[in-house]
Amino acid sequence: MVSKDYDYGRRYLDFMRRAYRSVEENSRLGIDRIPMMALVQNEEGKAIKKQPIEKLVEKLKGNIGKALDKMLKFKVDEQERANLIDAKSKLQYAKGSESLVQIISIAMDATHRHKES
Repeated sequence: MVSKDYDYGRRYLDFMRRAYRSVEENSRLGIDRIPMMALVQNEEGKAIKKQPIEKLVEKLKGNIGKALDKMLKFKVDEQERANLIDAKSKLQYAKGSESLVQIISIAMDATHRHKES
């Protein structure tokens, strides 16, 4: 069974890769699973390096917001665009990894036809 931190980290990484159309990890752009894994580990009290959860959430919200802006520039139909805008509007209310992953799932479903081959 895959751990929650790895699973959420992987989902975040796949989302960021799709948004930036990149297979390379790039921590400067947020294309890196570490921030999401760190958030989950801190939420569960399992982190080796303790960090404020609010700070981690804000960093991830910033990265996800930029990625959603990139996805809105894709050639998307009206329904896909509406779903991406919905995801972006929910981002301001995200308080932890669960809500961030729900937003990522909405965006990934909306851009499914843009996934990498």
